[in-house]
Amino acid sequence: MKNLIRKVFIGFASLFVLFFLAAILFGESSNPLSKVENDDQLLSLINEIKSDAQLDNSSIKRCGDKCEGKTVYAELAEPILSSTKFDGDSKKSKTLKANGIEFKPLNAELNDDGISINLGFKRIELDKIQLRSSTFSISGKFIENHYLNDDVKGYILSVSTDKNKVNASIADKIESDKRKAEREKAYLAKKLEREKQNKEKEKLASMVSELSDGEHKYFGLGHRDNTISPKEAEALCSKAFSVPRKALVTNTLGASTAIRHIANNGGAVTKTRNFWDSKSNQCLVGYKVSGLYKGTNYSRSYVGKAAVFIKSPSSVSIKYIQ
Repeated sequence: MKNLIRKVFIGFASLFVLFFLAAILFGESSNPLSKVENDDQLLSLINEIKSDAQLDNSSIKRCGDKCEGKTVYAELAEPILSSTKFDGDSKKSKTLKANGIEFKPLNAELNDDGISINLGFKRIELDKIQLRSSTFSISGKFIENHYLNDDVKGYILSVSTDKNKVNASIADKIESDKRKAEREKAYLAKKLEREKQNKEKEKLASMVSELSDGEHKYFGLGHRDNTISPKEAEALCSKAFSVPRKALVTNTLGASTAIRHIANNGGAVTKTRNFWDSKSNQCLVGYKVSGLYKGTNYSRSYVGKAAVFIKSPSSVSIKYIQ
């Protein structure tokens, strides 16, 4: 009795394999896996298909254009979602791509988020991370050698997903998303800061345009001789580009004998920059004095405070520093 049951089961499996291969070779539109009722039948089918297939992962690499129409059993390890035109199709189809094989599954739906597989008695849903952490056993027909890939069309038979890889990929994605969010936050903060600075520049520029042409004095916060407010001084400072040499030379009176001599006898006296210092509420002017004194080269940097501004219709300059 046991032998009879075994022969019936083998006969069933063989007939099923023939039906399955016919579906692959002759383009059967229905899913031949719909006849499978449990994992044992599926495993038996996979073993039969594997032994009867004309090509596998190794032999398919040697095919080139010589294997069109042959049956394939192969494994796709950690495939990526791709797309290509198959067998005269007018438009591209979603595919799985791995191990030099581009595979169009007839029993699965692919989209940008993952894959849904119909194995007849059960359906398997994988997201993109799970898909990239899985190995698929497939059976199908060799269509053609397509550039660097061999195109195969057929059926997914089984899926094995590495949970450790899935968990590691999820952790990597969480960390990646976190870094992306931090970059976006930093970018937004810089953008807002730039917008704030631009608005401040526009405000200062408007303030300068409203000031009358001529001389404006600012000696420091609360000084009795001020003719403009600290904010107006800041506005003029932001637009001041030139400082007369005389103003810079005068500011070296407290410097060493060598520096005073260089400054008063044609040495280089160069403004480096001017900027508003919010801590001291002053327009600071940086400059450098360099030259030769008694056979020795000197170069010193100094900072002075702008005290008098000159506004003309086209520019702002600093007349005097202290």
